[in-house]
Formats: sequence, C-alpha cells, structure tokens
Amino acid sequence: MRFAGTALIALLVAAAHAEQSRAPGSDPDLRFWLENMVWHHGYGRGEIESATGLAADEVQSALERFGIRPETKPPRAEGAPLLVLPYPGGRHPRVGFLDGAVDPQRETKLSAFAPWDASSYAVVDLPEAIWSNLGLTYLAHTHIDTIWSARGVELEALEWDRGPGRTLRFERALPNGIRFGAWASPLGASGLSMELWLHNGTGEALTDLRAQTCVMLKAMAGFAAQTADNKVLRAPYAACRDESGRRWVITAWEPVHRAWQNPPVPCLHSDPEFPDCPPAGTVRAHGRLWFWEGEDIEAELGRLDATGWREAQVPDIREAEPDLTAPPMVDGEPAPGRRVRAVLPSHAGTGVYHALYLPSDWTPGGNHPVLVEFAGNGPYRGPHGEISSGRPEGSALGYGLSAGRGCVWLCLPYLNAAGDANVTQWWGDPPGHDPAPTVAYAKAAVRAVCGRYGGDPDRVVLCGFSRGAIACNFIGLHDDEIAGLWCGFAAFSHYDGVRDWGYPGAGRGPAVERLRRLGGRPQLIMGEGRREGGNLSATARYLDGIPGAGPRSLTFLPTGFRNHDDAWILRPGAAREAARAWLAETLAPAPAQPPLH
Repeated sequence: MRFAGTALIALLVAAAHAEQSRAPGSDPDLRFWLENMVWHHGYGRGEIESATGLAADEVQSALERFGIRPETKPPRAEGAPLLVLPYPGGRHPRVGFLDGAVDPQRETKLSAFAPWDASSYAVVDLPEAIWSNLGLTYLAHTHIDTIWSARGVELEALEWDRGPGRTLRFERALPNGIRFGAWASPLGASGLSMELWLHNGTGEALTDLRAQTCVMLKAMAGFAAQTADNKVLRAPYAACRDESGRRWVITAWEPVHRAWQNPPVPCLHSDPEFPDCPPAGTVRAHGRLWFWEGEDIEAELGRLDATGWREAQVPDIREAEPDLTAPPMVDGEPAPGRRVRAVLPSHAGTGVYHALYLPSDWTPGGNHPVLVEFAGNGPYRGPHGEISSGRPEGSALGYGLSAGRGCVWLCLPYLNAAGDANVTQWWGDPPGHDPAPTVAYAKAAVRAVCGRYGGDPDRVVLCGFSRGAIACNFIGLHDDEIAGLWCGFAAFSHYDGVRDWGYPGAGRGPAVERLRRLGGRPQLIMGEGRREGGNLSATARYLDGIPGAGPRSLTFLPTGFRNHDDAWILRPGAAREAARAWLAETLAPAPAQPPLH
C-alpha cells in the first residue's frame, strides 16, 4: 500500500532512523563507525547522531578524540581492492518509493565504493527479501507483512561481521529453524563477489525459494536518475550507465530468478533463486557486482560470461558431513586413542606445550610412523565459516590423514623469542620473528616422541595448514639438522616463498635456499578448490620458475572444497583418499636393492 502524503512518509522515515540507531559498544567500534561515516559516506552530524543514537556533544567529543575529519581521510592506494563497508544507516539509501522501505535495517546493507570516485557508492541489500512456500520469510525493511510480523514476532537486530580483507559476513537464525546468511568480498579493484545461503532446519522441504537483492544507486554520482532509460537487462545481468554513457554498474546472480529494475528507487535487481531444499539441507547462490568503464556493454557482458563466473561454485565443507572428529586435547598421560597436552622437560614451568596423540592401535615397543603438524595463524575467521585458533590443539590434518590409526600424531607449537610461551601469529616476536626457539623445540620434540613412544625416525612426515604449510619449508628445512628429520612433507594452502609475508627470510631468495635441502623427498602440496586458480596454481607457477633447486618429487592436490580450513580432511572425498594414498606410499619401506654380483 502507499501512504497518503509525503509529510507522513518523512515522519515514518525519521522514526525508523531513530529505531535503527546502534550505539557502538566499544571505543574501537565507535572509531570504526565514525571513520566509516565521516571519511567514506560523508555523513553530517545529524546523520551520525541518527545512526549511532549518540547526543551531539558525544559525537563531537569522539570526533575530536580520534581526530576524524574529512581532511584526515587517508588516501587510497592505487590499484587497492574495491572498498566495501557496512552501510551505517541513519540515511535512507533510496531516492524515492520510501513508503516501500520504511524502517530499513542496516545489517543486510553494504556499500561498494566506485573505483573512479571515492565518494560514490552503491548500497547492496544482501538480501532485501527471501520467499519460500511458507510465504515472505524475511524482509529487510517494513513494507508488507512477513510470516513473522504477521504473528507479532520481532527479529533481533544484527551486524555484519567484519573479516580479513574487507570481507563482510552475517548469519541469521529464524524462529522456525531456518538459517540464512550472506558474505561479500572484494574481487580486485572493481568487483565484488557475493553469496547467499539458506539452511533448512525445519522438518519439511522448502520449495519456491528465491531472494531479492537490491543495488541502490542514490549515492552513485551520475546514476541516480529515476528512469528506466539508462538500464540494460540481460538476465542474469542488470546494468546501469551514468549520464556520460561510459561508466557502468553491473550486477548478476546465479541461479537467477529474474533481472529487473525499479526507476523510483532507483535500483538494479538480479534476483537469485534456489533449488528445493530438503530438511537439514543447504542451498546457495552466488553473485557479482562490477564497476566498469566503456561503451559497448553487450561486449562487456559477453566478456564477463567468458570468465566462467557463472559456473557452479566450488562446494563448501559445511555441505559435507564429517565422518571424523579430531579428539580434544586433555590433561593426563598419553594412551591409545587419546590426545594430551604435553611439554618437554626442558620447558616445564613455562607456557610452552604441544599436543600428542597415540593412535588407537598403538602398542608399547612398536615401530610407528609419526605425523608432525604445525597449525595455521590465529585467531582467524574466514568468509566461509573458517576458524583457526593458531594453537597446536586446533590442528586436524594429521588426524584426517591417518583416521587416528597407525601413526603417532604430534602437533608442535611456535615459540616466542624468549622460548617460554607459544605464539599464535607466525613465530618468535615481531618484527624479528626469530624462528630459532621453534626450530630447537621441534628437533627435541620429534626425537623425544620417537624415543619414548616408539616413533620410527625413518618415517616422520611433516605437515601443516596455512602458516603451517609455509612452516613445512621455513621451519622444516631451516637447517640441515632439522631437514634430516623428515621423509616427506604435506602442505595445505600456501607455500614458503610464493608470497613475501613481511617477516625476515620470507622472500624468494631465502626460500629457494631452503628448498635445496629438500633433496628429492616427496611433497604433497594441497590447495583449496580446483586445480586452477588460488594458492595451488600460484605455488605450481612459483616452483616451475625455480630451476636448479635440486631434485623434487611434487604432488599437487586440490581439495575440492573452497574453504581455507583444514577441516576438509575430516570429511570423505576423493581428495582425502588421494592424500592418504600419498601418505601410504611415502611411509612404505624402500624396495630392497638386488644384491651386487
């Protein structure tokens, strides 16, 4: 329905802004939102007060305390990734049709800033609405009743989770067990990658599933005309040109329900649809937003198609049920099937510890292979639900490779410079990041475990995830002594020398020197997704470009999952079977040599 007059609409919008105000919960949070509003969205004082609920003197005091003024905004680096920020609210993102979006909720809205104009941005509502066979299941503003508002159920206010690399993500649980969420991440300097997902926690199948995603153009200079004449609709693409005809905003989703536009707002829509979702199932759709400069939009849409972005996304590990669970680390003495917190006698009384697991088939006096593992950096939370604590007990590769049988599993720590505490970021202390205490502890721990728990010193494999994958060479090949401990290496996601991470010795030159210590021993190099793209192909290109670094026996293996998370190894699949086959071959005794005559 439409309200009778513009004055009433203005009153409703003002009241909605007041209801949607969010008081920052901490000084860092307050600073983030003030920088967001002043530096990037160009808010005035009244809009800041409306968005935060703070009084005028509180806003003024905070701005002075943090030194936040338009002129203190830092310049953006040339070629920097697309700037993506949560939309602050306090300013309606539409030009018109305001009675169709009263009480706009900010938790679904993000701003993507044009690469050609730091003050122009498109507001993406991700999602604006979700429909199912149950009816209008979610709406990100007030307009018509949802299945919840019709029952008087009010949904709690949420916020975007701001992750690394400007990634934004959120998740909402509805009262009937449905969960849905979204994430968005910069795609180079002029693109945005997006996803919507929905999990069916009800006892019945969900059908007729579709969403509405709205790209609002009010704050895009040259794009805000309330007309259909500057729009091009070629499902899944919806595009809008500016007044010059040379700048474009383009959006698209797969699978697509329809492409359309609404001149009064003005906005673009490429609205996704989902397959029917059974109980306990999860469905997904993926989308893009591009800023483009050029005249031949039809040719550009064809070029975008040719990039292959519309192809099915790489599966997410959350869509595959694990058949293994890494055992928790507990206190006590080691025993078969038990993972315990342990420490070398030389470090007793310090904060240093490692995790030790004896396989379920372990026997005293046996001769067991040993899997030694280094963890990734932490605390880390990725765009696809990935979590890494950075601690030894957070590792999973060794357990998944062995299924908890046949191999002793030793998860090693990284030590600080003093050698008296574990660290969760790199090794040593910044900026020096001295690896010596970590290297020394690793040497001692491997020998102690082999000596006390029947580890076979000739069958020790070093593995690691992310930081741990880099550590396979950076720590594991750091000197001749530690390099001699291993019969093979299994590195998942990243590789020493491919990228300079900024710590001493991270560059290509030192990494190549470490690689010379490999000496032809096998390395399993694993990466997210498929063979093409990402960390795996970058590592392959890097290694192909290093001639004369000694003989190398390299196996490249894509996990088939998109996640930067070693929990993929706890799920059945072809990649895990291939990784286990590599491990079995690496641990197999060398064939007997025929006698000399």
